[in-house]
Amino acid sequence: MRVALAYSLQRADNTAVLVGFTAPDQVRENLTALDTPLSVDDLSFVRATLGQLQQDLDAAGDVFLDETPPHA
Repeated sequence: MRVALAYSLQRADNTAVLVGFTAPDQVRENLTALDTPLSVDDLSFVRATLGQLQQDLDAAGDVFLDETPPHA
């Protein structure tokens, strides 16, 4: 979870990430995403993994909401 949060927060200077939690330990875990930025290698790995996931979903016919055409 830390890597997903850190990646999301590092994507832009004005990023907001909404997270949920049900226990105090999860709050602490979520906040550790702010401690150490991901390295260039970490970011490359996450981008490659997301790219592969997108290809797999596209091959299965699944579409993310941000890929749907705007309503006229």
